[in-house]
Amino acid sequence: MKDKSELVKLISKYAMLLIILYAMQFLIQYIIRFFVQPLGVSNINRLWLAGITIGIVIIGNVVAMFFVMKDKQKYQIENRYLEILTLCFRPVGVCVLLIQMVLENKTEITENNEQ
Repeated sequence: MKDKSELVKLISKYAMLLIILYAMQFLIQYIIRFFVQPLGVSNINRLWLAGITIGIVIIGNVVAMFFVMKDKQKYQIENRYLEILTLCFRPVGVCVLLIQMVLENKTEITENNEQ
């Protein structure tokens, strides 16, 4: 990382990514519940609804993990659990990546000031 503007752009990129993924997730879940309710509330419909909901969450987590992996390689972040963390808990993985980037940027600045 060279300057603060690049870090701010990265934070806003991930904020927008999380907002878009959660908005799509809630919209798809709402549409599915809207169409499943008239069919009746049987156990099979509940299972399908739960399966589709979990599938949507996993797809969103995989998309977020893809972006985290790209930026991890681009900025050479050393964390071997970041992908798994993002796959399981999307916002936590993104926050850990951003925190590590801020800390590395801070250590770069202090090393440059000491020289």
